[in-house]
Amino acid sequence: MKFLDTEDPYGNISSIAISPYRLKPKSFLNAKVIDLRDREGFLLKVYFKDLAIGYSDCFVFEELSDLSLAKQKECLKTKKLTETLKKSLYFARLDANYRRNKLNAFQNILLPKNHWTMTDAQHLTEKNLSYLKDKDFHLLKIKCGKSLQDNFSFIQKNYCLLKDFNFKLRLDFNSTLSFKEALHFLESINCFFDVIDYVEDPCQFNYKNWTLLIKEMQNLKLALDHKSVFHLDELNDVKDAFLQRLIIKPAQQSLHKNILKSNTVKLDKVVFTSYMDHPFGQLCALYEAALFYQDYPMYEEYCGFLTNFLYEENAYSERLSLNKTRLTPDYSGTGFGFDELLEKESWRDICEY
Repeated sequence: MKFLDTEDPYGNISSIAISPYRLKPKSFLNAKVIDLRDREGFLLKVYFKDLAIGYSDCFVFEELSDLSLAKQKECLKTKKLTETLKKSLYFARLDANYRRNKLNAFQNILLPKNHWTMTDAQHLTEKNLSYLKDKDFHLLKIKCGKSLQDNFSFIQKNYCLLKDFNFKLRLDFNSTLSFKEALHFLESINCFFDVIDYVEDPCQFNYKNWTLLIKEMQNLKLALDHKSVFHLDELNDVKDAFLQRLIIKPAQQSLHKNILKSNTVKLDKVVFTSYMDHPFGQLCALYEAALFYQDYPMYEEYCGFLTNFLYEENAYSERLSLNKTRLTPDYSGTGFGFDELLEKESWRDICEY
């Protein structure tokens, strides 16, 4: 579906209102977030001339080089769209189309399975693993810090426990290590590779360095976050580039179909994740992942959409449920759902900010 005219993105939009929100983290969210302050974002209410009203989310991590919310609002007012806002308007138009037809976006769509995200290593206990295993989980995503010794000790300490429960780890470093540190760390955990599914962004992406890591660690898969380190043009200039796992966050980016047809880039699997954003944003990303896997089942993998559990519960997250590792929306609403909750929001026109 063509959602916006690239020459005139606002051609079909009469006005936009927003409603700010806060999410309260239960623990540190990743290696680059250094405190437990509330995370802020805003919901969008977009009035389309040719459709109906559509809703979406805008959420940022300035720690990951996103523009601040204040600047996002200014860009929205001045019609200078960031990649984040482009996706926000894209999802709003999808939502509006479903709402106009009084349909729920998730009807008759197979939803992907997920890993469990754990930001506090202290939660890796026998009791919690037993609980997760009963829920059909077998993959844990752990946000790692810059201390290599702490990361090594964590894996060493929990190796037998993970083996006993048949769990594997997905380790996410958010590119906090240098190449030498990454190489040293991966060499040090070589004997634990059987409980590690993949290592995500151990260091900044560089084709030669990553190729060396893959060759040196033949029993380990690397995952590359499209948002922070992946550049399609860079890979198109490289012969025989191989991506073991590509991480896509639909709130911020789209997977270029060119890479699926590329003669030089060989892609193994695609892992979709939320942006640890508002539940509305989670569902937008979930929808995009489900449709992608429907069209390209050969790339399907366990995803990372269960990030609502990283925050204290709110009226929106209460509507979500968990079914055999799948994030399950409330099917009673239209579009991406939450109809009556969205009506209760305190909307203000973007021009008032």
